[in-house]
Amino acid sequence: GVRKMKPAGRVLAEFTLAGGTQNLQACSLHAKAKSRFLSLYGARLTDVAIDYIQDRGVGQVKSLHASCYGGVLDVTAKIDYLTRGQPFSLVIDAEDVMLERLKMDTGFRNVEVSGDLKVYANLKGYFKDFTRTTGLGRITIVDGRLWELNLFKGIGTAIFTSDFKNVVFSDGSCDFKIADQTFYADSIELKGELLRLWGLGRFGFDKSLEVMIWSEITDQAMDLSTDTQRGIAIAVQDAVTFEITGSFKQPK
Repeated sequence: GVRKMKPAGRVLAEFTLAGGTQNLQACSLHAKAKSRFLSLYGARLTDVAIDYIQDRGVGQVKSLHASCYGGVLDVTAKIDYLTRGQPFSLVIDAEDVMLERLKMDTGFRNVEVSGDLKVYANLKGYFKDFTRTTGLGRITIVDGRLWELNLFKGIGTAIFTSDFKNVVFSDGSCDFKIADQTFYADSIELKGELLRLWGLGRFGFDKSLEVMIWSEITDQAMDLSTDTQRGIAIAVQDAVTFEITGSFKQPK
């Protein structure tokens, strides 16, 4: 429900309302709201503008526009309050969100992760049961540092005996779909100065994971001469394809 969203902030709104106030979900409503600061699920939004309409038990966010960690966020949504489970649809389009600022409000606060994040997601599901959510989308990160996430450390441990922190991925992307309580990544790609990884995987709502990754040394890496860099190149040649299983906290 709404409590899980952990809403916080002050909203100024103008609205028209028709119908009995004993059941607001069945009322006809048109509201335009603004907020200098709003928090949902722990994420901080600023300069928020919302246009919301509701009729015959169906609510629709015609537009939600906000600044989000140095970038912008646009959302449209629809929910049927009176149907069992409260089915919803949701479209999220975020651009230029700075990971180094976003991480401060997540469990990755102490992890060295940065970059500009772009997310598009088109989701459907039931507000009363998020495990039934389905959808499609794409995630892109550019100009970043991505290696220090636990998942990528698992990749490093699988390939290298040591010095895997010398491999830094600056860009990443994946197309995804959500179904059956699973996040399917169909085209994962990570690009770095020394190495390129690509693959596919699935990530369960229970935090389980199964990923297959292929690796390729860049032309630039082959021209490097230090012992560490040569060791990385040799290690990658010996492990062109590898698989990661386990969980986000303990990848294997």
